[in-house]
Amino acid sequence: MNLAELNKIIQGVQLEDVTSESNATFEELPDGYYLSEVEKVELRETKETHNPMVMIQFKVAEDAIQIDDSGSQFLSISKTKGRKIFMNFVIKDEKSYKRFVSDMLKFENSEGESILDKSYFTVDDETMMQALEALIGYNIYIHLSTTENSDGSKNQWRNLISWKRVINLGLPQ
Repeated sequence: MNLAELNKIIQGVQLEDVTSESNATFEELPDGYYLSEVEKVELRETKETHNPMVMIQFKVAEDAIQIDDSGSQFLSISKTKGRKIFMNFVIKDEKSYKRFVSDMLKFENSEGESILDKSYFTVDDETMMQALEALIGYNIYIHLSTTENSDGSKNQWRNLISWKRVINLGLPQ
């Protein structure tokens, strides 16, 4: 775009109905099962506590699935394919690290065996990150579920689902 076009837009735009919330088009994804592909893995620090944090970015590979109330039928959730899901694993102590490793072991091959060996998580941060970067391109189901607190606020939970559990649930592979 050249500056003449930009100036034309600036001078012609009506801003009366624009607020700081006007672009709040981001909607939480509905509860369901999301077959998702790992797109990016990063090691960061949390802003407030400066704890190490592994951030994994996923892209939804297929429209998500909900299981009906009877538990016998799958319902497709349209317009979810291509959306992003972010999971942050804050590592503040041994317990949180074990929980993180347990989730990473849910990345399994078609035989239900973890594609990452536990040993990758016992050397150092560089070895751990090399192992995690090998997950880029892998698919895994993420289950999103929402709970409501007594004060009316809501929490959305993101849980990785092992292929063994996927098979038990009867989700498409």
